[in-house]
Amino acid sequence: MGAKVMSGHLPAGSCSWWHWEPKASCAPQVPGLRASPASASRPFAGGPVSASAAATSATFAAAFLGGHLVRGRPRRKRTRALLRPWLRFWSRALPEEGRETALRAAAVETGLIAEEEPLRVSQRSVLFLLATSGLSLLGFTMPSPILPELRQRFSLAGSEVGLVNSAFALGMMFAVMVLPVLSDRRGRKPVLAIAMACTSVGFLSQGLAIHLGMNLRFFLLARFATGLFAGCNPIFKAYLADVVPAARLPQFMVYREASATLAFVVGPALGGTLCMAYGPAAPLVATAVAHLVGAVLAATQVDESISVRRRGADAEANLWKETGGPGGADAEERTNWPVVAAVFVMSVLYVLGQSCFANFAPLLLSDRFGASARDIGLFSTQVASIALAFQILAYKPVVKRLGLEMTGVLGALCICGGLAGMGFKASSYWIPAALYAVGSGTFPATIPTLLAGAVPTARRGFALGMDSIANNLCRVLAPLCLGLLYARDSSLCFAAGSAAMLGVVGVFFVLRLGRYQNSR
Repeated sequence: MGAKVMSGHLPAGSCSWWHWEPKASCAPQVPGLRASPASASRPFAGGPVSASAAATSATFAAAFLGGHLVRGRPRRKRTRALLRPWLRFWSRALPEEGRETALRAAAVETGLIAEEEPLRVSQRSVLFLLATSGLSLLGFTMPSPILPELRQRFSLAGSEVGLVNSAFALGMMFAVMVLPVLSDRRGRKPVLAIAMACTSVGFLSQGLAIHLGMNLRFFLLARFATGLFAGCNPIFKAYLADVVPAARLPQFMVYREASATLAFVVGPALGGTLCMAYGPAAPLVATAVAHLVGAVLAATQVDESISVRRRGADAEANLWKETGGPGGADAEERTNWPVVAAVFVMSVLYVLGQSCFANFAPLLLSDRFGASARDIGLFSTQVASIALAFQILAYKPVVKRLGLEMTGVLGALCICGGLAGMGFKASSYWIPAALYAVGSGTFPATIPTLLAGAVPTARRGFALGMDSIANNLCRVLAPLCLGLLYARDSSLCFAAGSAAMLGVVGVFFVLRLGRYQNSR
């Protein structure tokens, strides 16, 4: 297992953490380190290397590496300048062969760097899974700029616009009842490939319904039928939870959210351009092609995770314990129901706020600013670009400083402020939109990470599926209820979304308060 080292090359004068003696028995402690005959007979201060010399050597080696990890160049340079003479002095105690491995071992032993458990499948498989996830989410992003066009084509009232997304979400609610549990039993890979292929056929039927001029009832039926196979999102999360060690899971969940954000970057702009050039059916056909490509990738490039899932179960439970994960030492033996309940409530409230932006921000741009489908697509792309930049550049340092849960609180507050600002007619639209983008790049990874640590490994697909059922029930009802508020006043709609995210913050603090009381 490897370890992260901040500098590109390790110093020649690196020293070990163990009591080095010129014996072959030392070699198994650090792979790759063997005592050479020359080093075995090397005198040091009139005799062999002593235990105290090796211990002192370890101290300075760890401190030297600490200088690499210290932020700020002046302090790091002072640390190196102070330790360099000592390191040269003590480096004579070690043979040249194995010095780099020795320094790595010393750093891990002293806790200056973290030992990383490798992925349980190939890195290529995880990369293609993330690519497949991004292609899947194009189904939510590419058709979003056509909502004003659909409202005009089908002569929909403001309160009826939510039917377009509610029909799709209703089908998804049934999909997430079946597909994640089926993937627990039959495997993630075949379920993903078949579901995405069927979703591709569904989006193609939606495009044909618009192109052939069919009525609203048939179009909504096609939306519902497509949603019946569009329950892959919890399977993507369950796959990552299967193959990624618990200590590295939050970062990989952010990678998945980044792939989703990339879909939000590409999808709206591409969908708006296709809509303006070829009509509202074009984005739906393009989405069908994207899902077909994703199905091929899932079938040919993604490794199955069920066969390797139990391989790291015990190690994962230990890592949750070491890293303070929500499951604790018994993460693999019991379900932490308070955390699960809190996660479900937060997830539903987040979907309510997300539905507010996804369904009614395009209408608000069209009604308030007269934006076209291309303008709406470009706006959504710019918002998603801000979220993606935050996920890539800032998420990891923020989590390192604040922790996973407080980072989620920060993201929820940003979304809350962004939605509230969009509702004010006198406010600048870009400032609250940027705030919403930062929140959407911060909060979403918190939910699956907390849930994955609160349930046994073998039931993660089921737990994430239940979470998606609750989410999709909210996606069915939220557009209808928010549509009624939007028909009365657009500010009421966005105020409701903002209040939902404020409720997320409240649930976080209730959860932390419960843990504090239990620890007393």
